[in-house]
Amino acid sequence: MTPPILESTSTSAVVDSLDKYVQHLLDFGQGPPGISISVTSKDSLLLSRHYGFADQKLKTPVTDSTLFQIGSITKSFTAIALLQLVEKGRLSLDEPVKTYLPWLDVKSQFPPITTHHLLTHSAGIPNNWGDMTSSPFMAYALMEQEVARPPGDRYEYSNIGYQVLHILLEQVSEQPFREVIQQQILNPLEMKWSNPTITLSSRATQAVGYIPPFDDREYHPSQGLIEAPHFAYGMGDACIQSTAPDMARFLRMLLRHGRGPTGPLISEDSYIQLTTPYMVTSKGPNASHQYAYGLVVRTDSLGNTTIGHNGGTIGFTARVVVDPSAGIGVAVLSNGPPYFFTDALSNLTKYARSLYHAEREQEALPHVPQPLMPKKLKNAEVFGGTYTNRSGLELNLIAVPDSVWLQTEGKKVRLEPRGADSFYVPHRSYSRYLFSFTRDDSGRISRLSHGPDIFRSEGSPPLKAKVSPSRWQAYIGKYRSYSPWFSYFEIYERENELFLWSAWEDALNELESGFFKVGAGPTLERLAFADVVDGKALRAVLSGQPFFRVSE
Repeated sequence: MTPPILESTSTSAVVDSLDKYVQHLLDFGQGPPGISISVTSKDSLLLSRHYGFADQKLKTPVTDSTLFQIGSITKSFTAIALLQLVEKGRLSLDEPVKTYLPWLDVKSQFPPITTHHLLTHSAGIPNNWGDMTSSPFMAYALMEQEVARPPGDRYEYSNIGYQVLHILLEQVSEQPFREVIQQQILNPLEMKWSNPTITLSSRATQAVGYIPPFDDREYHPSQGLIEAPHFAYGMGDACIQSTAPDMARFLRMLLRHGRGPTGPLISEDSYIQLTTPYMVTSKGPNASHQYAYGLVVRTDSLGNTTIGHNGGTIGFTARVVVDPSAGIGVAVLSNGPPYFFTDALSNLTKYARSLYHAEREQEALPHVPQPLMPKKLKNAEVFGGTYTNRSGLELNLIAVPDSVWLQTEGKKVRLEPRGADSFYVPHRSYSRYLFSFTRDDSGRISRLSHGPDIFRSEGSPPLKAKVSPSRWQAYIGKYRSYSPWFSYFEIYERENELFLWSAWEDALNELESGFFKVGAGPTLERLAFADVVDGKALRAVLSGQPFFRVSE
C-alpha cells in the first residue's frame, strides 16, 4: 500500500488508529483500491488522509486532488440549489411540477406530483431508467410510466425523480445545471477541485473506477476487480466529481447551518427544510432512517442524530456524514464498486467519528477493528443436515459451533454469510448463486434454494408438483442490455414461482399475462416480456429499460 499523505491537526494516536484500520481493509481485500478520507469540525479541517491507488495499473497514489465520483450525494447539491430558488421567490415546493414543466403529462389518477414529493422520493414513480447515460429524455420518458400510488404516501427511492428536478432547476433558473452548481455552491464554498458534472476530459484527473469482472454471478474478492468505463454524466441525481477535502468544505457548511466561508449559502429556514426528516426509509431496533431533501437523517436508539448520504456510480462508492451534536463531519471517497464496499465505508466513517469523540472527551481511543474475519454464526446447527433436490442430488452440510461447511468432492467448503440465512459458497459448482435458506413457521430450516434449484431438508414437506402456467417457459432465460448501470438479469422458475436474479433475487408477481410486478411489497418496478418467437421471449422491458435475450 502506498504510504498515506499526512495533512492533519489530530493527535498522532488518532491518525495511527485510523491508518491501521484502513490498512486492514486494503490488505485483506475488504476495501476498495483507493480511499480518501477527510474529517472536519464546523470551523476547520481536522484530518485528510489518502490510501491506496487512484490507478492500480500505474500505481498512482490517491492524493488531496484526486477526483472521485460522489454519486447520489449529488442529490443534496440539487436540493440546495432548488431551495435557493425558493428563497428568491421563483419556485414553490408545494406547487405541481407541471406548473414549471407544462409538458410533463405523467399518467396518474392521483393528485399531482410536487417538487417536495420528488425531493423526498415520495412521488410514486420508479427508480431507474438505466440505458440512457445522460440525457433530459431520462426525465421526459417518465411520461411513459404511470404513478403507482398517491404522491406523499410512502418513500421509494427514485433517481428518475432527481433527474426531473435537474430539468426543473434548469427551467426555473434559466441556466444550465452545471453553471448553477458551480456558481451557487462550488464557488462560494471554495470547492476548487470539484466538477459540477462528469466530462470525458475529467478522466485525466479522476481516479480510475473499478468494478467486478462478472455481472452474471455473485461477487467475491477472489475474483479481483477490473477498470470501469469512463463516460460523461450530467444529470442532477449523480453527476458531481469531488475530492475528500472539498467535501469537507461542504460538510462544514452543513455543520454551520448553511453558512459558507463568506456568508450564508442558504438561510436558516432553508437549512431546516433541507434537513427535516419527512419520509421514513427504514426502521430497526437500533436506528431509524428518514429522508429529508437529498439527505438521510439517522437517529439511533440513544437519540443521537446524524445527517448524510451514500453515493455509488460505476466503479465508485462514497459516504458523507455530519454529527451535529459532536460538531464533526466525515467524508470518505473511494474507487471501488457500490454494493460491495458501502458497508466498509460506513464502518470507516463510524470509526473515525468514534475516534474524535473519544479524543474530545479525553477518553481512551476505541480499539482498531480487526480484519473482517468470517462471521461466527449463532445457532449454526440449524443449517446442518442433508438437503435433496428433485433429481435426487444431495447437499451435505456440516454444522460446527460457529460455522457451516459443505461436504463436496471429498473436501469441506466453508459457507460465507451474506445476510440473514444467505451464504456465498466459494466453490466452482455453487458460487454463481447464494445458498438461501427458508424457515417454516416454527423457525426450522425447511428449504435451501440455489438459483433455480431447490433442496428440501430431511423431514420437511415434499417439494410442490409443477403447476405453473406453460407460458412462463417463454420468459425463462438470460437478458442483457449494454447499459453501464444495469446490464444483465436472469429469469428462472423455482417451485412454481418466477424470479428475477441480478446479483440479488426478486420474486415476480404476474399482474396480467406477460406483465409482472418485481419484488415483494408495494414496489413500483414492472417487467414486461415481448416478441415471443419459437416459444421464447426475445425482449423484456424492466421499468422502461429494454433488455434482449442472450444465450450466455
